[in-house]
Amino acid sequence: MTRRSWRIAASLAVLALSLGALARALAVSDRRAEGFAALGVLLLAILALGLALRAQEERLRRTRRDLVRTRLRAEACVEASPDGVVLLDGVRIVGANPAFRRLLAIPPDEPIEGLDLLSFVEPDDRPRVRQWLEQRLAGIPEPDHLEITAVRRTGMKVGLEAACARIPGDERRTQLVLFLRDTTGRRTVDVRSRQLERVEALVDIAETIVAEFESVLSRIQREARAGRTAGDGAAERFEAIDRAASRGLALVRRVRMFAPGSGDEQNRRPIDLVRLVRETAADFLRGLPAGFGLEVRTEGPKRIVVRADPVSLRQAIWQALQNARDAMDEGEIVVRTRVIDLDETRAASHPGAHRGPWAIVEVRDTGHGMTEEVRLRAFEPFFTTRGPRAAGLGLTSAYATARALGGYIELDSEPGRGTIFRLAIPLAEDAELPEDVTAEEPDPRARWRGRESILVVDDDAGARESIRELLERYGYHVEEAANPRDALERLRKRPGVDLVLLDMVLPGRSGLDVLRRIVRRWPGQRVIMLSPYPLPDQEAQALAIGAADTFRKPATDPDLPRAVREALDRPPPAPEDVDA
Repeated sequence: MTRRSWRIAASLAVLALSLGALARALAVSDRRAEGFAALGVLLLAILALGLALRAQEERLRRTRRDLVRTRLRAEACVEASPDGVVLLDGVRIVGANPAFRRLLAIPPDEPIEGLDLLSFVEPDDRPRVRQWLEQRLAGIPEPDHLEITAVRRTGMKVGLEAACARIPGDERRTQLVLFLRDTTGRRTVDVRSRQLERVEALVDIAETIVAEFESVLSRIQREARAGRTAGDGAAERFEAIDRAASRGLALVRRVRMFAPGSGDEQNRRPIDLVRLVRETAADFLRGLPAGFGLEVRTEGPKRIVVRADPVSLRQAIWQALQNARDAMDEGEIVVRTRVIDLDETRAASHPGAHRGPWAIVEVRDTGHGMTEEVRLRAFEPFFTTRGPRAAGLGLTSAYATARALGGYIELDSEPGRGTIFRLAIPLAEDAELPEDVTAEEPDPRARWRGRESILVVDDDAGARESIRELLERYGYHVEEAANPRDALERLRKRPGVDLVLLDMVLPGRSGLDVLRRIVRRWPGQRVIMLSPYPLPDQEAQALAIGAADTFRKPATDPDLPRAVREALDRPPPAPEDVDA
Protein backbone atom coordinates (compact mmCIF):
# COMPACT_ATOMS: atom_id res chain seq x y z
CA MET A 1 0.00 0.00 0.00
CA THR A 2 1.15 3.51 -0.75
CA ARG A 3 1.27 6.32 1.75
CA ARG A 4 -1.80 7.89 0.14
CA SER A 5 -3.74 4.66 0.65
CA TRP A 6 -2.76 4.65 4.31
CA ARG A 7 -3.96 8.25 4.75
CA ILE A 8 -7.31 7.52 3.06
CA ALA A 9 -7.88 4.42 5.22
CA ALA A 10 -7.04 6.32 8.36
CA SER A 11 -9.35 9.20 7.40
CA LEU A 12 -12.25 6.82 6.70
CA ALA A 13 -11.76 5.11 10.06
CA VAL A 14 -11.79 8.43 11.91
CA LEU A 15 -14.88 9.53 9.90
CA ALA A 16 -16.77 6.33 10.75
CA LEU A 17 -16.00 6.65 14.43
CA SER A 18 -17.04 10.32 14.37
CA LEU A 19 -20.33 9.51 12.68
CA GLY A 20 -21.05 6.85 15.32
CA ALA A 21 -20.43 9.31 18.11
CA LEU A 22 -22.55 11.98 16.37
CA ALA A 23 -25.38 9.51 15.90
CA ARG A 24 -25.42 8.75 19.58
CA ALA A 25 -25.38 12.47 20.41
CA LEU A 26 -28.33 13.18 18.07
CA ALA A 27 -30.24 10.24 19.53
CA VAL A 28 -30.09 8.41 16.24
CA SER A 29 -31.33 4.84 16.46
CA ASP A 30 -29.03 2.46 18.24
CA ARG A 31 -28.78 0.25 15.14
CA ARG A 32 -27.35 3.04 13.02
CA ALA A 33 -25.01 4.15 15.77
CA GLU A 34 -23.81 0.57 16.15
CA GLY A 35 -23.31 0.35 12.38
CA PHE A 36 -21.15 3.45 12.29
CA ALA A 37 -19.14 2.16 15.26
CA ALA A 38 -18.63 -1.26 13.66
CA LEU A 39 -17.53 0.38 10.43
CA GLY A 40 -15.04 2.47 12.34
CA VAL A 41 -13.63 -0.59 14.15
CA LEU A 42 -13.37 -2.46 10.84
CA LEU A 43 -11.53 0.38 9.23
CA LEU A 44 -9.20 0.57 12.21
CA ALA A 45 -8.54 -3.18 11.92
CA ILE A 46 -7.80 -2.77 8.24
CA LEU A 47 -5.49 0.11 9.09
CA ALA A 48 -3.62 -2.01 11.67
CA LEU A 49 -3.37 -4.91 9.25
CA GLY A 50 -2.01 -2.62 6.56
CA LEU A 51 0.56 -1.22 8.94
CA ALA A 52 1.65 -4.76 9.85
CA LEU A 53 1.87 -5.73 6.18
CA ARG A 54 3.87 -2.61 5.45
CA ALA A 55 6.35 -3.47 8.22
CA GLN A 56 6.65 -7.04 6.92
CA GLU A 57 7.21 -5.75 3.38
CA GLU A 58 9.97 -3.48 4.65
CA ARG A 59 11.63 -6.43 6.43
CA LEU A 60 11.41 -8.54 3.29
CA ARG A 61 12.90 -5.71 1.26
CA ARG A 62 15.83 -5.44 3.68
CA THR A 63 16.28 -9.22 3.62
CA ARG A 64 16.32 -9.28 -0.18
CA ARG A 65 18.83 -6.40 -0.20
CA ASP A 66 21.06 -8.25 2.30
CA LEU A 67 20.79 -11.46 0.26
CA VAL A 68 21.80 -9.62 -2.90
CA ARG A 69 24.76 -8.06 -1.11
CA THR A 70 25.79 -11.44 0.30
CA ARG A 71 25.46 -13.06 -3.12
CA LEU A 72 27.53 -10.30 -4.75
CA ARG A 73 30.21 -10.65 -2.07
CA ALA A 74 30.27 -14.43 -2.51
CA GLU A 75 30.45 -14.08 -6.30
CA ALA A 76 33.29 -11.54 -5.96
CA CYS A 77 35.20 -13.91 -3.66
CA VAL A 78 34.70 -16.83 -6.02
CA GLU A 79 35.67 -14.74 -9.07
CA ALA A 80 38.80 -13.40 -7.35
CA SER A 81 39.82 -16.71 -5.78
CA PRO A 82 43.21 -18.05 -6.95
CA ASP A 83 41.77 -21.55 -6.56
CA GLY A 84 39.45 -23.07 -9.12
CA VAL A 85 35.79 -23.26 -8.02
CA VAL A 86 33.33 -25.43 -9.98
CA LEU A 87 29.61 -26.00 -9.44
CA LEU A 88 28.65 -29.56 -10.39
CA ASP A 89 25.39 -31.31 -11.09
CA GLY A 90 26.63 -34.87 -10.72
CA VAL A 91 29.78 -34.74 -12.83
CA ARG A 92 28.42 -32.10 -15.21
CA ILE A 93 29.75 -28.56 -14.93
CA VAL A 94 27.09 -25.96 -14.11
CA GLY A 95 29.49 -23.03 -13.71
CA ALA A 96 33.12 -22.20 -12.89
CA ASN A 97 35.23 -19.23 -11.93
CA PRO A 98 38.07 -17.73 -14.04
CA ALA A 99 40.73 -19.50 -11.93
CA PHE A 100 39.37 -22.87 -13.09
CA ARG A 101 39.86 -21.79 -16.69
CA ARG A 102 43.38 -20.59 -15.93
CA LEU A 103 44.30 -23.83 -14.17
CA LEU A 104 43.28 -25.89 -17.19
CA ALA A 105 44.23 -23.34 -19.90
CA ILE A 106 40.60 -23.08 -21.13
CA PRO A 107 40.02 -20.02 -23.38
CA PRO A 108 37.64 -17.43 -21.86
CA ASP A 109 35.22 -17.69 -24.78
CA GLU A 110 34.98 -21.50 -24.74
CA PRO A 111 31.65 -22.70 -23.23
CA ILE A 112 32.12 -25.29 -20.48
CA GLU A 113 28.63 -25.51 -19.00
CA GLY A 114 27.31 -29.04 -19.40
CA LEU A 115 30.75 -30.58 -20.00
CA ASP A 116 31.82 -33.67 -18.06
CA LEU A 117 34.36 -32.68 -15.39
CA LEU A 118 36.10 -36.03 -15.86
CA SER A 119 37.06 -35.03 -19.41
CA PHE A 120 39.65 -32.74 -17.80
CA VAL A 121 41.06 -35.52 -15.61
CA GLU A 122 43.89 -37.85 -16.66
CA PRO A 123 42.31 -41.13 -17.85
CA ASP A 124 44.02 -43.22 -15.17
CA ASP A 125 42.58 -40.97 -12.46
CA ARG A 126 38.98 -40.87 -13.71
CA PRO A 127 37.58 -43.95 -11.89
CA ARG A 128 39.02 -42.75 -8.60
CA VAL A 129 37.66 -39.20 -9.03
CA ARG A 130 34.20 -40.47 -10.09
CA GLN A 131 33.99 -42.72 -7.03
CA TRP A 132 34.99 -39.84 -4.75
CA LEU A 133 32.34 -37.51 -6.22
CA GLU A 134 29.68 -40.18 -5.86
CA GLN A 135 30.63 -40.64 -2.21
CA ARG A 136 30.36 -36.92 -1.62
CA LEU A 137 26.93 -36.82 -3.29
CA ALA A 138 25.82 -39.66 -1.00
CA GLY A 139 26.93 -37.65 2.04
CA ILE A 140 30.03 -39.73 2.86
CA PRO A 141 32.47 -37.14 4.28
CA GLU A 142 35.71 -39.12 3.96
CA PRO A 143 38.10 -38.47 2.38
CA ASP A 144 37.63 -34.70 2.60
CA HIS A 145 40.16 -33.97 -0.17
CA LEU A 146 41.81 -35.77 -3.08
CA GLU A 147 45.06 -35.39 -5.06
CA ILE A 148 44.30 -35.65 -8.78
CA THR A 149 46.13 -35.13 -12.08
CA ALA A 150 44.33 -32.97 -14.60
CA VAL A 151 45.10 -32.38 -18.28
CA ARG A 152 45.20 -28.84 -19.59
CA ARG A 153 43.87 -27.85 -23.00
CA THR A 154 47.53 -27.61 -24.10
CA GLY A 155 48.02 -31.29 -23.24
CA MET A 156 50.26 -30.53 -20.26
CA LYS A 157 49.45 -32.32 -17.02
CA VAL A 158 48.96 -30.42 -13.77
CA GLY A 159 48.66 -31.68 -10.19
CA LEU A 160 45.57 -30.49 -8.29
CA GLU A 161 44.29 -30.84 -4.75
CA ALA A 162 40.48 -31.11 -4.72
CA ALA A 163 38.01 -30.45 -1.89
CA CYS A 164 34.26 -30.83 -2.20
CA ALA A 165 31.05 -29.72 -0.41
CA ARG A 166 27.41 -30.73 -0.90
CA ILE A 167 24.72 -28.18 -1.67
CA PRO A 168 21.45 -29.88 -0.61
CA GLY A 169 18.48 -29.30 -2.89
CA ASP A 170 15.18 -31.15 -3.28
CA GLU A 171 14.94 -34.91 -2.96
CA ARG A 172 15.85 -35.50 -6.58
CA ARG A 173 18.77 -33.07 -6.96
CA THR A 174 21.89 -32.38 -4.90
CA GLN A 175 24.72 -30.31 -6.31
CA LEU A 176 28.41 -30.19 -5.43
CA VAL A 177 30.84 -27.29 -5.26
CA LEU A 178 34.41 -28.34 -6.03
CA PHE A 179 37.52 -26.39 -4.97
CA LEU A 180 40.75 -27.04 -6.90
CA ARG A 181 44.26 -25.88 -5.93
CA ASP A 182 47.37 -26.14 -8.10
CA THR A 183 49.98 -28.28 -6.29
CA THR A 184 52.55 -28.22 -9.10
CA GLY A 185 54.75 -25.73 -7.22
CA ARG A 186 54.69 -27.89 -4.09
CA ARG A 187 55.46 -31.01 -6.12
CA THR A 188 58.26 -29.18 -7.93
CA VAL A 189 59.89 -28.25 -4.61
CA ASP A 190 59.66 -31.89 -3.50
CA VAL A 191 61.12 -33.08 -6.80
CA ARG A 192 63.94 -30.52 -6.62
CA SER A 193 64.74 -31.63 -3.10
CA ARG A 194 64.94 -35.25 -4.26
CA GLN A 195 67.06 -34.20 -7.26
CA LEU A 196 69.39 -32.31 -4.95
CA GLU A 197 69.76 -35.38 -2.77
CA ARG A 198 70.58 -37.54 -5.81
CA VAL A 199 73.09 -35.04 -7.20
CA GLU A 200 74.77 -34.65 -3.82
CA ALA A 201 74.96 -38.43 -3.50
CA LEU A 202 76.58 -38.58 -6.95
CA VAL A 203 79.04 -35.87 -5.93
CA ASP A 204 80.00 -37.81 -2.78
CA ILE A 205 80.54 -40.97 -4.82
CA ALA A 206 82.55 -39.07 -7.44
CA GLU A 207 84.77 -37.47 -4.81
CA THR A 208 85.54 -40.84 -3.24
CA ILE A 209 86.29 -42.48 -6.60
CA VAL A 210 88.40 -39.54 -7.72
CA ALA A 211 90.56 -39.59 -4.61
CA GLU A 212 91.16 -43.36 -4.74
CA PHE A 213 91.77 -43.61 -8.49
CA GLU A 214 93.96 -40.55 -8.65
CA SER A 215 96.24 -41.90 -5.95
CA VAL A 216 96.53 -45.36 -7.56
CA LEU A 217 96.98 -44.12 -11.13
CA SER A 218 99.52 -41.48 -10.19
CA ARG A 219 101.64 -44.15 -8.52
CA ILE A 220 101.36 -46.40 -11.59
CA GLN A 221 102.33 -43.54 -13.88
CA ARG A 222 105.36 -42.59 -11.79
CA GLU A 223 106.62 -46.20 -11.73
CA ALA A 224 106.01 -46.62 -15.47
CA ARG A 225 107.91 -43.48 -16.39
CA ALA A 226 110.76 -44.51 -14.12
CA GLY A 227 110.98 -47.88 -15.91
CA ARG A 228 111.14 -46.52 -19.46
CA THR A 229 114.91 -46.61 -19.41
CA ALA A 230 114.97 -50.36 -18.77
CA GLY A 231 116.31 -52.61 -21.50
CA ASP A 232 115.26 -56.00 -22.93
CA GLY A 233 112.15 -54.59 -24.64
CA ALA A 234 110.64 -53.46 -21.36
CA ALA A 235 110.41 -49.84 -22.55
CA GLU A 236 107.42 -50.61 -24.78
CA ARG A 237 105.61 -52.32 -21.92
CA PHE A 238 106.22 -49.38 -19.62
CA GLU A 239 105.04 -47.08 -22.41
CA ALA A 240 101.79 -49.04 -22.61
CA ILE A 241 101.40 -48.84 -18.83
CA ASP A 242 101.98 -45.10 -18.98
CA ARG A 243 99.31 -44.71 -21.70
CA ALA A 244 96.81 -46.73 -19.66
CA ALA A 245 97.52 -44.67 -16.56
CA SER A 246 97.14 -41.46 -18.56
CA ARG A 247 93.75 -42.63 -19.82
CA GLY A 248 92.76 -43.47 -16.27
CA LEU A 249 93.78 -40.03 -15.05
CA ALA A 250 91.81 -38.44 -17.88
CA LEU A 251 88.78 -40.46 -16.79
CA VAL A 252 89.31 -39.31 -13.20
CA ARG A 253 89.34 -35.69 -14.37
CA ARG A 254 86.17 -36.42 -16.32
CA VAL A 255 84.47 -37.77 -13.19
CA ARG A 256 85.66 -34.75 -11.23
CA MET A 257 83.70 -32.53 -13.61
CA PHE A 258 80.50 -33.86 -12.06
CA ALA A 259 81.61 -32.79 -8.61
CA PRO A 260 82.28 -29.12 -9.36
CA GLY A 261 81.85 -28.14 -5.74
CA SER A 262 84.82 -30.25 -4.68
CA GLY A 263 87.55 -29.00 -6.94
CA ASP A 264 86.73 -25.51 -8.20
CA GLU A 265 86.60 -23.59 -4.89
CA GLN A 266 90.23 -22.50 -5.21
CA ASN A 267 89.61 -21.34 -8.80
CA ARG A 268 86.65 -19.10 -8.00
CA ARG A 269 87.12 -15.40 -8.54
CA PRO A 270 84.97 -12.42 -9.52
CA ILE A 271 84.19 -12.61 -13.24
CA ASP A 272 82.04 -10.62 -15.65
CA LEU A 273 79.10 -12.92 -16.42
CA VAL A 274 77.98 -10.90 -19.46
CA ARG A 275 81.40 -11.23 -21.06
CA LEU A 276 81.64 -14.93 -20.24
CA VAL A 277 78.22 -15.58 -21.80
CA ARG A 278 79.09 -13.66 -24.97
CA GLU A 279 82.40 -15.51 -25.40
CA THR A 280 80.78 -18.90 -24.80
CA ALA A 281 77.96 -18.12 -27.23
CA ALA A 282 80.47 -16.96 -29.87
CA ASP A 283 82.40 -20.23 -29.56
CA PHE A 284 79.19 -22.25 -29.73
CA LEU A 285 77.88 -20.32 -32.75
CA ARG A 286 80.96 -21.24 -34.75
CA GLY A 287 79.96 -24.90 -34.76
CA LEU A 288 76.21 -24.48 -35.40
CA PRO A 289 75.08 -25.99 -38.71
CA ALA A 290 72.99 -24.16 -41.29
CA GLY A 291 69.41 -23.50 -40.25
CA PHE A 292 70.32 -22.50 -36.69
CA GLY A 293 70.70 -19.04 -35.22
CA LEU A 294 72.03 -17.73 -31.91
CA GLU A 295 71.31 -14.32 -30.39
CA VAL A 296 72.64 -12.85 -27.14
CA ARG A 297 70.62 -10.13 -25.41
CA THR A 298 71.93 -8.10 -22.48
CA GLU A 299 69.02 -6.74 -20.46
CA GLY A 300 69.86 -4.40 -17.61
CA PRO A 301 73.47 -4.03 -16.44
CA LYS A 302 76.20 -4.26 -19.07
CA ARG A 303 78.45 -5.88 -16.48
CA ILE A 304 77.18 -8.50 -14.03
CA VAL A 305 79.83 -9.67 -11.57
CA VAL A 306 79.59 -13.11 -9.96
CA ARG A 307 82.10 -15.20 -8.05
CA ALA A 308 82.74 -18.50 -9.85
CA ASP A 309 85.25 -20.77 -11.53
CA PRO A 310 85.02 -19.55 -15.15
CA VAL A 311 85.72 -23.02 -16.58
CA SER A 312 82.91 -24.73 -14.62
CA LEU A 313 80.46 -21.90 -15.26
CA ARG A 314 81.31 -21.83 -18.98
CA GLN A 315 80.71 -25.59 -19.12
CA ALA A 316 77.28 -25.19 -17.47
CA ILE A 317 76.28 -22.52 -20.01
CA TRP A 318 77.65 -24.68 -22.82
CA GLN A 319 75.52 -27.62 -21.63
CA ALA A 320 72.43 -25.38 -21.73
CA LEU A 321 73.26 -24.33 -25.30
CA GLN A 322 73.92 -27.96 -26.24
CA ASN A 323 70.58 -29.00 -24.78
CA ALA A 324 68.82 -26.27 -26.78
CA ARG A 325 70.61 -27.33 -29.97
CA ASP A 326 69.69 -30.99 -29.50
CA ALA A 327 66.03 -30.08 -28.92
CA MET A 328 65.64 -28.52 -32.40
CA ASP A 329 65.85 -29.63 -36.00
CA GLU A 330 66.49 -25.98 -36.84
CA GLY A 331 65.58 -22.66 -35.29
CA GLU A 332 66.74 -19.80 -33.09
CA ILE A 333 68.48 -19.95 -29.70
CA VAL A 334 68.16 -16.78 -27.61
CA VAL A 335 70.46 -16.16 -24.64
CA ARG A 336 69.60 -13.40 -22.15
CA THR A 337 71.54 -11.99 -19.21
CA ARG A 338 69.84 -9.86 -16.56
CA VAL A 339 69.50 -9.22 -12.83
CA ILE A 340 66.32 -9.98 -10.89
CA ASP A 341 65.20 -9.27 -7.33
CA LEU A 342 64.18 -12.63 -5.86
CA ASP A 343 61.25 -12.34 -3.44
CA GLU A 344 60.55 -14.62 -0.49
CA THR A 345 57.87 -16.65 -2.30
CA ARG A 346 60.11 -17.53 -5.23
CA ALA A 347 63.15 -18.09 -3.02
CA ALA A 348 61.15 -20.60 -0.95
CA SER A 349 60.65 -22.77 -4.04
CA HIS A 350 64.43 -23.29 -4.43
CA PRO A 351 66.25 -25.04 -1.56
CA GLY A 352 69.04 -22.82 -0.23
CA ALA A 353 68.04 -19.70 -2.18
CA HIS A 354 67.64 -16.33 -0.45
CA ARG A 355 65.83 -13.12 -1.28
CA GLY A 356 67.72 -10.31 -2.99
CA PRO A 357 69.45 -9.60 -6.33
CA TRP A 358 70.49 -12.56 -8.49
CA ALA A 359 72.27 -12.86 -11.83
CA ILE A 360 70.28 -14.73 -14.46
CA VAL A 361 71.42 -16.50 -17.63
CA GLU A 362 68.46 -17.63 -19.71
CA VAL A 363 68.70 -19.92 -22.75
CA ARG A 364 65.50 -20.18 -24.81
CA ASP A 365 64.96 -22.54 -27.76
CA THR A 366 62.12 -23.09 -30.22
CA GLY A 367 62.33 -26.88 -30.09
CA HIS A 368 59.86 -29.64 -29.35
CA GLY A 369 59.57 -28.89 -25.63
CA MET A 370 59.31 -31.36 -22.77
CA THR A 371 56.48 -33.23 -21.14
CA GLU A 372 55.97 -32.66 -17.44
CA GLU A 373 57.53 -36.04 -16.62
CA VAL A 374 60.68 -35.30 -18.65
CA ARG A 375 60.99 -31.76 -17.24
CA LEU A 376 60.86 -32.99 -13.65
CA ARG A 377 63.54 -35.63 -14.33
CA ALA A 378 65.81 -33.53 -16.57
CA PHE A 379 68.51 -33.05 -13.90
CA GLU A 380 68.55 -36.62 -12.63
CA PRO A 381 71.93 -38.34 -13.08
CA PHE A 382 72.02 -40.62 -16.16
CA PHE A 383 68.51 -39.63 -17.30
CA THR A 384 68.37 -38.94 -21.04
CA THR A 385 65.89 -39.03 -23.91
CA ARG A 386 68.60 -39.15 -26.58
CA GLY A 387 69.33 -42.86 -26.59
CA PRO A 388 72.22 -44.96 -25.30
CA ARG A 389 74.94 -42.78 -26.84
CA ALA A 390 74.11 -39.93 -24.43
CA ALA A 391 75.47 -40.18 -20.90
CA GLY A 392 72.64 -38.20 -19.29
CA LEU A 393 75.08 -36.16 -17.19
CA GLY A 394 75.20 -32.81 -19.04
CA LEU A 395 72.38 -31.06 -17.21
CA THR A 396 73.31 -32.90 -14.01
CA SER A 397 76.75 -31.29 -14.22
CA ALA A 398 75.18 -27.87 -14.87
CA TYR A 399 72.84 -28.38 -11.90
CA ALA A 400 75.76 -29.37 -9.66
CA THR A 401 77.69 -26.27 -10.78
CA ALA A 402 74.73 -24.03 -9.93
CA ARG A 403 74.35 -25.65 -6.51
CA ALA A 404 78.08 -25.35 -5.80
CA LEU A 405 77.82 -21.61 -6.51
CA GLY A 406 74.84 -21.27 -4.17
CA GLY A 407 72.43 -20.88 -7.10
CA TYR A 408 69.72 -22.87 -8.81
CA ILE A 409 68.37 -23.83 -12.24
CA GLU A 410 64.81 -23.61 -13.56
CA LEU A 411 63.33 -25.33 -16.61
CA ASP A 412 60.12 -24.00 -18.17
CA SER A 413 58.84 -26.19 -20.98
CA GLU A 414 55.69 -27.52 -22.62
CA PRO A 415 55.34 -29.85 -25.61
CA GLY A 416 55.41 -27.84 -28.83
CA ARG A 417 56.42 -24.58 -27.12
CA GLY A 418 60.17 -24.94 -26.65
CA THR A 419 62.20 -24.78 -23.45
CA ILE A 420 63.61 -22.01 -21.26
CA PHE A 421 66.73 -22.91 -19.25
CA ARG A 422 67.30 -20.39 -16.44
CA LEU A 423 70.55 -20.37 -14.44
CA ALA A 424 70.51 -18.16 -11.31
CA ILE A 425 73.69 -17.19 -9.41
CA PRO A 426 74.10 -14.83 -6.44
CA LEU A 427 75.78 -11.54 -7.30
CA ALA A 428 79.31 -11.04 -5.96
CA GLU A 429 79.71 -8.63 -3.06
CA ASP A 430 81.24 -5.27 -3.97
CA ALA A 431 84.03 -5.77 -1.43
CA GLU A 432 85.27 -8.78 -3.38
CA LEU A 433 85.58 -7.02 -6.72
CA PRO A 434 89.01 -6.22 -8.16
CA GLU A 435 89.59 -2.83 -9.72
CA ASP A 436 89.11 -4.06 -13.27
CA VAL A 437 87.12 -7.25 -13.54
CA THR A 438 86.61 -6.89 -17.28
CA ALA A 439 90.37 -6.96 -17.91
CA GLU A 440 90.67 -10.66 -17.08
CA GLU A 441 91.82 -13.00 -19.82
CA PRO A 442 89.19 -15.34 -21.28
CA ASP A 443 89.60 -19.09 -20.85
CA PRO A 444 92.29 -20.01 -23.43
CA ARG A 445 90.67 -23.42 -23.98
CA ALA A 446 87.54 -21.80 -25.41
CA ARG A 447 89.28 -21.27 -28.76
CA TRP A 448 89.59 -25.02 -29.31
CA ARG A 449 85.85 -25.70 -29.13
CA GLY A 450 83.77 -26.67 -32.14
CA ARG A 451 80.66 -28.43 -33.42
CA GLU A 452 82.12 -30.50 -36.25
CA SER A 453 81.77 -34.27 -36.61
CA ILE A 454 84.77 -36.48 -35.86
CA LEU A 455 85.32 -40.21 -36.49
CA VAL A 456 87.77 -41.95 -34.12
CA VAL A 457 89.33 -45.14 -35.53
CA ASP A 458 91.20 -47.15 -32.91
CA ASP A 459 91.12 -50.80 -31.83
CA ASP A 460 91.68 -49.80 -28.19
CA ALA A 461 88.22 -49.27 -26.66
CA GLY A 462 89.70 -47.36 -23.72
CA ALA A 463 91.52 -44.96 -26.04
CA ARG A 464 88.38 -44.39 -28.13
CA GLU A 465 86.32 -43.65 -25.03
CA SER A 466 88.92 -41.28 -23.64
CA ILE A 467 89.14 -39.35 -26.93
CA ARG A 468 85.36 -39.24 -27.35
CA GLU A 469 84.74 -37.93 -23.83
CA LEU A 470 87.47 -35.31 -24.17
CA LEU A 471 86.26 -33.98 -27.53
CA GLU A 472 82.59 -34.05 -26.56
CA ARG A 473 83.46 -31.75 -23.66
CA TYR A 474 84.64 -29.31 -26.30
CA GLY A 475 81.35 -29.56 -28.20
CA TYR A 476 82.34 -31.93 -31.03
CA HIS A 477 80.10 -34.76 -32.30
CA VAL A 478 82.18 -37.93 -32.06
CA GLU A 479 81.62 -41.38 -33.57
CA GLU A 480 83.76 -44.47 -33.11
CA ALA A 481 85.05 -47.33 -35.25
CA ALA A 482 87.01 -50.27 -33.83
CA ASN A 483 88.61 -51.40 -37.11
CA PRO A 484 89.37 -50.18 -40.65
CA ARG A 485 86.41 -51.98 -42.20
CA ASP A 486 83.89 -50.24 -39.92
CA ALA A 487 85.58 -46.90 -40.52
CA LEU A 488 85.47 -47.18 -44.33
CA GLU A 489 81.88 -48.42 -44.20
CA ARG A 490 80.90 -45.45 -42.07
CA LEU A 491 82.54 -43.01 -44.51
CA ARG A 492 80.91 -44.75 -47.48
CA LYS A 493 77.37 -44.75 -46.07
CA ARG A 494 77.44 -41.32 -44.51
CA PRO A 495 80.03 -39.03 -46.09
CA GLY A 496 80.53 -35.63 -44.55
CA VAL A 497 82.72 -36.41 -41.55
CA ASP A 498 84.77 -33.29 -40.90
CA LEU A 499 87.79 -35.05 -39.43
CA VAL A 500 89.08 -38.62 -38.98
CA LEU A 501 91.37 -39.51 -36.07
CA LEU A 502 93.13 -42.65 -37.38
CA ASP A 503 95.40 -44.84 -35.27
CA MET A 504 98.70 -45.63 -36.93
CA VAL A 505 98.73 -49.23 -35.62
CA LEU A 506 95.58 -51.24 -36.40
CA PRO A 507 94.88 -55.00 -36.37
CA GLY A 508 95.22 -56.65 -39.76
CA ARG A 509 96.11 -53.48 -41.66
CA SER A 510 98.50 -50.56 -41.36
CA GLY A 511 97.02 -47.18 -40.58
CA LEU A 512 98.93 -45.82 -43.56
CA ASP A 513 97.11 -48.25 -45.87
CA VAL A 514 93.76 -47.07 -44.52
CA LEU A 515 94.88 -43.44 -44.97
CA ARG A 516 95.71 -44.14 -48.65
CA ARG A 517 92.24 -45.61 -49.24
CA ILE A 518 90.57 -42.63 -47.59
CA VAL A 519 92.59 -40.08 -49.61
CA ARG A 520 91.86 -41.93 -52.89
CA ARG A 521 88.14 -42.35 -52.23
CA TRP A 522 87.43 -39.04 -50.54
CA PRO A 523 89.96 -36.41 -51.68
CA GLY A 524 90.16 -33.50 -49.28
CA GLN A 525 89.12 -35.55 -46.25
CA ARG A 526 90.99 -34.26 -43.21
CA VAL A 527 92.79 -37.01 -41.24
CA ILE A 528 95.00 -36.82 -38.14
CA MET A 529 97.18 -39.88 -37.60
CA LEU A 530 97.51 -41.06 -34.00
CA SER A 531 100.72 -42.80 -32.97
CA PRO A 532 101.04 -44.69 -29.67
CA TYR A 533 104.78 -44.00 -29.50
CA PRO A 534 107.35 -42.09 -31.58
CA LEU A 535 107.24 -43.31 -35.21
CA PRO A 536 109.07 -40.54 -37.10
CA ASP A 537 109.33 -42.38 -40.44
CA GLN A 538 105.66 -43.38 -40.52
CA GLU A 539 104.58 -39.91 -39.38
CA ALA A 540 106.51 -38.25 -42.20
CA GLN A 541 105.05 -40.73 -44.68
CA ALA A 542 101.51 -40.02 -43.40
CA LEU A 543 101.96 -36.30 -44.01
CA ALA A 544 103.26 -37.05 -47.50
CA ILE A 545 100.21 -39.21 -48.27
CA GLY A 546 97.82 -36.42 -47.24
CA ALA A 547 97.28 -36.47 -43.48
CA ALA A 548 96.42 -33.08 -42.01
CA ASP A 549 98.60 -33.71 -38.96
CA THR A 550 99.98 -36.35 -36.60
CA PHE A 551 99.41 -36.64 -32.86
CA ARG A 552 101.11 -38.81 -30.27
CA LYS A 553 98.88 -40.44 -27.70
CA PRO A 554 97.67 -40.30 -24.99
CA ALA A 555 94.89 -37.81 -25.72
CA THR A 556 95.48 -34.96 -23.28
CA ASP A 557 93.55 -31.79 -22.56
CA PRO A 558 93.92 -29.33 -24.25
CA ASP A 559 96.59 -30.74 -26.62
CA LEU A 560 94.26 -32.97 -28.65
CA PRO A 561 91.41 -30.40 -28.92
CA ARG A 562 94.00 -27.84 -30.03
CA ALA A 563 95.32 -30.16 -32.74
CA VAL A 564 91.76 -30.95 -33.87
CA ARG A 565 90.77 -27.29 -34.05
CA GLU A 566 93.92 -26.30 -35.95
CA ALA A 567 93.45 -29.13 -38.45
CA LEU A 568 89.82 -28.15 -39.04
CA ASP A 569 90.66 -24.48 -39.50
CA ARG A 570 93.40 -25.18 -42.09
CA PRO A 571 92.62 -26.03 -45.72
CA PRO A 572 92.88 -29.78 -46.35
CA PRO A 573 96.44 -30.72 -47.44
CA ALA A 574 97.17 -31.80 -50.98
CA PRO A 575 98.76 -35.28 -51.05
CA GLU A 576 102.31 -35.42 -52.40
CA ASP A 577 102.51 -39.14 -53.15
CA VAL A 578 99.48 -41.31 -52.54
CA ASP A 579 101.38 -44.43 -53.58
CA ALA A 580 104.30 -43.78 -51.25
